[in-house]
Amino acid sequence: MKIINSEINDWQLIYDVSVDHLEEDDGLVGDEEFLEHLTVRSFEEVLSEMIVDERLWSLFLDAWQRRHKLPRSIRVLMAHGAHDKNGDWWFFEQERPLRKVKDWVREHDGKYTMLATCCCNNLMSYVRIKRSLLLISNANVFGSRVDTLDRYSVVTPKGIQDRMTLEYETSKLMSL
Repeated sequence: MKIINSEINDWQLIYDVSVDHLEEDDGLVGDEEFLEHLTVRSFEEVLSEMIVDERLWSLFLDAWQRRHKLPRSIRVLMAHGAHDKNGDWWFFEQERPLRKVKDWVREHDGKYTMLATCCCNNLMSYVRIKRSLLLISNANVFGSRVDTLDRYSVVTPKGIQDRMTLEYETSKLMSL
């Protein structure tokens, strides 16, 4: 795994990127800086939609950060994902399972305002979270499908949030 730092507006972004994503594009191998930019840029379109373009998501994220006194930062896991025969969701590097996604989430929960998983999730598993928000992929996310917010769900300690619940929760958080 490689750590890549970036920023959108005043939000710090920290990416845990599988080296597989930095070696996959034919003809680009060896140009590590360009591959890092390409990998991070694809997911930043999703985060930009959430943080900048979509007012409700932006308000919710800001309110959550202030209410829970978390740093203005987002930690992103970018790796291949798959489920084992027991239904556990793993992320991979170089075709080897590294860790369960839930263990990565538990390690970072409460250290960032939001965690995000950019890994395939064919069984639509979701992970319980205690303090941070979790942006979780709903299915296969790589290729042309990584850069759209509707491929993801937001999980709070109360579970998966739909838009109506999000509006209610945002108004509650903003009134505190």
